[in-house]
Amino acid sequence: MAEATLPGLQIDSPLTVPSALNFRPISWPPPANFPVSIDANGNVKSRYSDPTWDLSPWAGTFCTITFEGVRKHAQFLSSHNADLLRMIAAWWLWGPAGVQKPATLESRLKQIKPLFVACSGAGIAVDQLSGFPELVAQLAKQIKPAAADACIGSLHRLWTARDRLGFVILDEPALVIFSRNLPRGHERTQTAYIPERIWSYQVLRLRTCLDDFIAHREQVERCYRFCLNEYAHNAGGSLTLAFTKKGNSWLPFAHDRTKGAVVTGARTGRRFHGPFLLTARRFGIDGLLEKWVDGRGFILDLSKYLSLVTLAGTAYCLNFSLMRRDEGTQLRSDCLRVERDELGEDIHLLGGSTTKTIEDEGAYWIVSPSVAVAVEAMRSVAYLRLEAARQDPERHLSPSDIANPLLYAIGSEPWSTKTGGDLRSTVRPYQYFVKDYPKLMDLEEVRITAEDLAVANQMTQGLDEGKYSVGKIWPLSWHQLRRTGAVNMLTSGLVSEGSLQYQLKHASRGMTRYYGQNWYKLKAKLSTDASGFFIREKFHVLASEVASLPGSAHLISPHGAARRDQLLRPISEKDFKALEGAAKNGKVSFRRTIFGGCVKPDPCPYGGLSHFTSCAGAGRDRPCEHALFDVSPGRRDQVMKLQRDIGIRLLDAEDGSPLADSLNASLEATQRYLDASTDTV
Repeated sequence: MAEATLPGLQIDSPLTVPSALNFRPISWPPPANFPVSIDANGNVKSRYSDPTWDLSPWAGTFCTITFEGVRKHAQFLSSHNADLLRMIAAWWLWGPAGVQKPATLESRLKQIKPLFVACSGAGIAVDQLSGFPELVAQLAKQIKPAAADACIGSLHRLWTARDRLGFVILDEPALVIFSRNLPRGHERTQTAYIPERIWSYQVLRLRTCLDDFIAHREQVERCYRFCLNEYAHNAGGSLTLAFTKKGNSWLPFAHDRTKGAVVTGARTGRRFHGPFLLTARRFGIDGLLEKWVDGRGFILDLSKYLSLVTLAGTAYCLNFSLMRRDEGTQLRSDCLRVERDELGEDIHLLGGSTTKTIEDEGAYWIVSPSVAVAVEAMRSVAYLRLEAARQDPERHLSPSDIANPLLYAIGSEPWSTKTGGDLRSTVRPYQYFVKDYPKLMDLEEVRITAEDLAVANQMTQGLDEGKYSVGKIWPLSWHQLRRTGAVNMLTSGLVSEGSLQYQLKHASRGMTRYYGQNWYKLKAKLSTDASGFFIREKFHVLASEVASLPGSAHLISPHGAARRDQLLRPISEKDFKALEGAAKNGKVSFRRTIFGGCVKPDPCPYGGLSHFTSCAGAGRDRPCEHALFDVSPGRRDQVMKLQRDIGIRLLDAEDGSPLADSLNASLEATQRYLDASTDTV
């Protein structure tokens, strides 16, 4: 590897400067005497070939990583395996996705080192581990549940960097085995996948709520500030006093304060505006509150509505990311970031800190562009409530809470019953959130149908029949949003609603590209835990999709019915458990393509998704023998749209140019698919 391909150290330290002797290796792998760490006085603390690297100059405290070579030690590594682990450590220091903290490197190596120790004990090289599937499965079961997703994420990223590293720990079939044998922690069964119809409905209701707020944001903000001002005025001119006042003789909004007597405030100088409903009507938000809040026209309805917007925004973000609930509640006002990738597409990211792994402090999650609406709405509410919270004597706000507030902010108003403490609050389960706001969703719309249950059982084995059966209300949970989001990003065809499908596929391209392979091309550091979770779901979806293929009448082979039966016969002879076992061993394969799917057991040399011409063939080239065409109406519509897009691009392409030739071949391939699918109708 040439020096120019290594960006150099990215450790967050005053010692990390381009002029430093250890900033970038002069070759790959680094020379044995290359300095790894240098202290502030210019003294070399560690060199590349040392058995232990001292990272203390960067960490500011004692921090070392060891490539143990003592045979009697429990952490014994053979010299060959120690060299490979040392090279990985160097890759994570100087490579394209270099760590920013020494603790991150220490944590990552700690996760994968057991593989090196086990291989050394078994007398094999770790770069030969893929050839021992039983050992791979055994090692996966020994990984701690809390580290499982981060571990598979790290191993998968090392696989994608195999050409640069020069070796492989686990190849793709071995990664499948490793992933399927990782422990699931406290979960007895896999988290349920939310069926398309129910998932789409709850997302649409969340989005409608957020859009309504954005449309009325100015009125809501003016009304809220008016109410704060009136509370401050009647309390004696200070909002701080309003938090400590007792009794109701000074409250500016009331229904019947004096049993019929008219109170004008002429003697006290206070201002009274009658029932809050009149004020809401004055600012044009009475209909908004009536639509979304099950209240009685009191000022508490305003607080309840703001909390609804915050919760809806949080839920929307979780739907379109791989964040956990607690990670979603730690987002701050500056969390949204947009990067332009090498294809010219905008990649939208949410930044925060994870609740699980040390290396993900300041991590990012890829999201749909539509999440910007949720962030905008939550940011407005957060800053509104901060105005009140800053005057509450019981609030304890840090400088960051003021300069960059949490988007998830609880009620901070003098009329709210939830004052005091800080701005964090425990989030109730998702199904309780829905019950707390009965106007948010119609529970009849989330009642399970036979079709819903069929989809849920296809994607999740062993569902509890006591909770998941026809006629019951689907028990929404926050973690379901995480798993459903991962599955939807992998198989976005499951979601058919037009506008959502567009947003979903937009996000799907980015998630698949960066979580699965090109993670190092983003400036932001993606969550390793989310990346690992995405990879684990990828392997489960593989087994689920393969299991459903034999009964899919809409799948045909461009080489005829006999070829279709030949391709699917090995699959139809297996039950799902056997399929999972085959998937663990990398013996079955199914990949989605623009025309349907591919059952080629080996990687496609043409890419399969972006280079689809080879699937259907063009000119003298016949269709791929492993291709399956999905002739369902939805797929035909997608291919017809693709064909129109190709035709438009051809108008601007120069005749006879390589681009024009490529587009013409793509156009012919789409027509071959359409001709084949028409013949089956």
